[in-house]
Amino acid sequence: MTKKRFISFITVLSLILSFIVLPANAVSPYSVVLPDPDLGGGTPEYNGTYYIKNVELAHFMQMDDGASPSDSGAHMELQDFSGGDAQKWIFTCVGDEYYKITSVAGGLALTAPTGETSSDEEPLYQTPYTGLDSQKWTFEETSRGTYVIRPYLQQTTDWCMAAGVGWIISNGRNVERRAYINNDEYNDEWELIKFIDSSFVSIPDENHDHDGSFPSILTSLSQMSFSTNRTSYSLDKYTCAAYISSSEIFYSRSHGSKSSIQLNDDNMTISTLNSLDNTAFSNCRLVLYGACSTGSGGSGSDNLVNETYDKGAQTVIGFQIAVYCNEVNMWATAFFDALSSGATVENACHAADTYVQNNWNYTISTNSWYIAGSRTQTF
Repeated sequence: MTKKRFISFITVLSLILSFIVLPANAVSPYSVVLPDPDLGGGTPEYNGTYYIKNVELAHFMQMDDGASPSDSGAHMELQDFSGGDAQKWIFTCVGDEYYKITSVAGGLALTAPTGETSSDEEPLYQTPYTGLDSQKWTFEETSRGTYVIRPYLQQTTDWCMAAGVGWIISNGRNVERRAYINNDEYNDEWELIKFIDSSFVSIPDENHDHDGSFPSILTSLSQMSFSTNRTSYSLDKYTCAAYISSSEIFYSRSHGSKSSIQLNDDNMTISTLNSLDNTAFSNCRLVLYGACSTGSGGSGSDNLVNETYDKGAQTVIGFQIAVYCNEVNMWATAFFDALSSGATVENACHAADTYVQNNWNYTISTNSWYIAGSRTQTF
């Protein structure tokens, strides 16, 4: 049995720095987030807005689906990603390493049951924040990049937040206070998906350079004062949607089609997005799909670009035909470089076309770009 292991601060720092030299074919189970340089100097590490995803079940924590946001005492449960406010949580430091976790939907605080008991089956619930120890939480990062989340309760049992057990294996499983068990099951580990400046996704393919443009684009983003970045090489369809929702800029490099982009074990499809709240992507200012045919048919067509825009993203770009991998890297690098110089989205597309025309020695495919949404947005 493989035991869960935890990592030191030095190891965490080394992992963060290693992102810069991560090889193109590397596969990491969880994203690496480059920190905001303002962190430190007394600024709490985890302050911000998050989605909270259970590692074992790959579902997201929210209040009971039948409760209203203002219902004090409403239990917590796990559901497929929706991108709604009920799944968004604000972490606020309340002293030392303790945080309150409050719902974006109703402002109520995540609360743990109190008292020692022989029963683990006690759901977490939401109540108005009053500063009780049962409303304060700590985070311990594991060697996998996931987290064990514990209530601040001075008791003999090592309580933590965990998915409940039972026959429900999909939507509706309770989130409970349970005794932590150090084993190879991960119902008591969580992925914290923070709202940040940008997210990159690169799905490894030994025959394609899917992340060669990332370093140059990160430089352009830094010139645009976008300081935090999350890069993932392995994720599922709902986590990919959560990355779009929680990022101002989202850029993916993988294979694609009119209706989907390819991920590791499944695809993020039009059907995936159809299941989301209509404003799921309203936080996202720009989505660029660096893949084949996601904008096929252009305006009025049932394609991934239009569906992403319909879910609230301000500007979405995809290509209408099959594109060459290295050409996309060249085009995207020039596109973000133009944005960093103050160009509008549409003018940046034209600047990228010019750069490719001057530097690409084969048939050009990237001039098939299609924009849904704002063409005049600047960054």
